[in-house]
Amino acid sequence: MYKVCCGEGRYQVTISAITTDEGIAVVITGGTKSHVGAVVLSSPRSSLKDNSASCDSWIIPLPTHKDDIIAKEIAESFCRQLKVPVSVTAGVHIDNASGDELMLLRQNCQNAGKQLLDLLCQ
Repeated sequence: MYKVCCGEGRYQVTISAITTDEGIAVVITGGTKSHVGAVVLSSPRSSLKDNSASCDSWIIPLPTHKDDIIAKEIAESFCRQLKVPVSVTAGVHIDNASGDELMLLRQNCQNAGKQLLDLLCQ
């Protein structure tokens, strides 16, 4: 199991991954209330335009949740880079968050995701 934390206090997010023989399961939590807000499954394929790596994704958000935005970014990034199926379950929440706070949480998720991807590529 791999785990990375990024940010401090109520802006801290944790991203963890379990590798299997044929894929990766990722969980992203953080803020003041961890939960399951969205699930994304990405499957690798060749690009329809050229020979580069691409993927297909299936997205399941809970109503009124926006966790699918970061879950999709992470799932597709990992899938294209690692060329294996990737599932991401995400739930990051702060009550009455401002736009700046949401941006900070998203940046922390992206930074943690990049650090985790680096670990998985080693």
